[in-house]
Amino acid sequence: MIQKIYSFFLLVFGFSSGLSALETQIWVDQKGNKIEARFVSANEENVTLETFGQKLVIPMQSLSGPSLALAKQIRDGKTNNEKSKVPFWRDMQGRIIQANFIRADAYSITLEMNGEHFTLPMEMLDKKSMHQAFIFSQHSDSNEAIPHRSPVRTANSINSDLSNENPSPVNKNEVQPPPPNTSVQNKDANITLDIFEVQQWTNPEGKPLEAYFTDLKENILNLKTKSGQTVSMELGKLDQDSQLLAKKLKDLKSKRDQEIARAIAKRKEMKVPSLKDEDLYKIHAFENTEGNTVNATFVSADDHKVVITLSNNPNRLIPMTWDKFSSESQALLEALRRLKKSMISPAGKNKLASFSRGPFKGYNSVLSTEHYNVALSAGGKSVMIWLKSPENKQKPKAFTVNFQNTYNYRALKRDNKGKIERHANGKPVYRWPVRSRSIKKLDTFLEPSMSRENITLKGSLDNGAKFEYHMELNRKGLRFWSKLEEKKPPPPKTELDIAFTPTKLYFSVGVPGLIPDAKNATNQKVKEIVGDASVSLRPQSGTLRQFPYKEQWTITKKKFQGEKFNTLQSMIFAGFPYGKNKLTVINPSTSDMNIGYSYGYGVLFPFQGMSITYGGRAGKYSQEIPKSRALKIEIGEMK
Repeated sequence: MIQKIYSFFLLVFGFSSGLSALETQIWVDQKGNKIEARFVSANEENVTLETFGQKLVIPMQSLSGPSLALAKQIRDGKTNNEKSKVPFWRDMQGRIIQANFIRADAYSITLEMNGEHFTLPMEMLDKKSMHQAFIFSQHSDSNEAIPHRSPVRTANSINSDLSNENPSPVNKNEVQPPPPNTSVQNKDANITLDIFEVQQWTNPEGKPLEAYFTDLKENILNLKTKSGQTVSMELGKLDQDSQLLAKKLKDLKSKRDQEIARAIAKRKEMKVPSLKDEDLYKIHAFENTEGNTVNATFVSADDHKVVITLSNNPNRLIPMTWDKFSSESQALLEALRRLKKSMISPAGKNKLASFSRGPFKGYNSVLSTEHYNVALSAGGKSVMIWLKSPENKQKPKAFTVNFQNTYNYRALKRDNKGKIERHANGKPVYRWPVRSRSIKKLDTFLEPSMSRENITLKGSLDNGAKFEYHMELNRKGLRFWSKLEEKKPPPPKTELDIAFTPTKLYFSVGVPGLIPDAKNATNQKVKEIVGDASVSLRPQSGTLRQFPYKEQWTITKKKFQGEKFNTLQSMIFAGFPYGKNKLTVINPSTSDMNIGYSYGYGVLFPFQGMSITYGGRAGKYSQEIPKSRALKIEIGEMK
């Protein structure tokens, strides 16, 4: 069978090797930078591209003339055709076929071409096609509409096939995909129903609806549309074929639920191997039921599925059902699941679940890279960044990114005796102290993870305002944006009432101090610790200002005395304590957003600590920092 699959694959690719990847284009920005990527979507403000499974959002105005025209052309549908909607797949030798995606897991992929299904080993695909397969499979596992799917079977066609006394014979030489556990097959008609497939439902008047089956209870049919909308209707309002389809899928779901319940009970009694904490982060060899093995890292598991990442593609999460694994691998996965559960502190009202022990105790989401580690704290408001430096033997200190907010409140000014101070006209004298609002409740549950890159936190502040915190954490850098929905503060009814200003959102970046007792440190001690480290301020125009850590602020400032210094575009931290790494805080829109900094307790030397603030210049962005204007932190290797 395997030889037949390989032969079929080579035959198809042999006829298709002259094709090119029509789904990707070369995009050029106004600075001449180029990237090969696939167009995803566009609006008047941004274009979304995809390269190697990663989505990039780029301002339309930053594209060169030809690329801008191309984006608008594709957006407006002028270059779309039916053939281009079918994805391309490339093998390790660079040969290409064009085929619809059916399903995939860590071991194999099933495609459809010219109405026929064929299953191939996953390792035959190149890295880019593997990315594409994993993206499509994630859509499938979440019950979302799967792009480039083969046509769905309608209730009418299923009923017609079931009544056919002489079905078409099956060609035994054709490669047939194995039926999944979520399907039931009619042996007479060779028809397979799958509860995870989109179905077509029809009412007696012939009006169709494409949707996924969810459940059937007391003659109420629950469906989910491709867009994720839930639909409930009486079964009697559908035609006879759709009613028959619903009952068959209900039976299928019931059998599946019973199988899952038995499997859950079996795993609870399962004898599992003994593991140590470090085993949770190791690469393990997992075997499937067919005896094939993949090297992967365990991410998470629940009663229905396991999530792993392949050793050669650690950024892509792969969800798989338990029954895909051999009994030995299920025992190992169950042991890893129990180990992870024992290492987690539960979530609270305003606290995320977090690791209870280990190097990232108290953190919810962690990403470890070659150059740095980054982690989201259980409180949800702080992200820590530790730069790695093999040259520096000291324990690295963390940069911090904090989601911040401030508001002012009107308070009466009183004298030493507690009497209200008044102006000459008799009106009270007011003070306007600055305060910040705390998180009262978190509405988002995030299981602790060592590989989460995209995070959205939703919740409410102590005044009932609703917030959203968004962050992207990956190997190229970090992005942060946020939004607040707050009722307008009521005006005071009397001159003695407290009044509040609207809450403003912003981010702060804390730069770690390097010397604990800087006041008493000798010059030699300072030089040993800070070396050639510096912070550089890059304005939108003008001279780059570099402040060496070993030099006092006042001395450096004299060097730039008299030079113009306008809007700050970025701040760059580099040098000995950070190894070969360079951390850059970037303002992506200097016309609307502002980066500011304060010395804090680092009045004399930069290494004693700084605080950077990032927010909107005007009221337009006081309660929303959109993704297009997200704070960017790039971390890369010095050249």
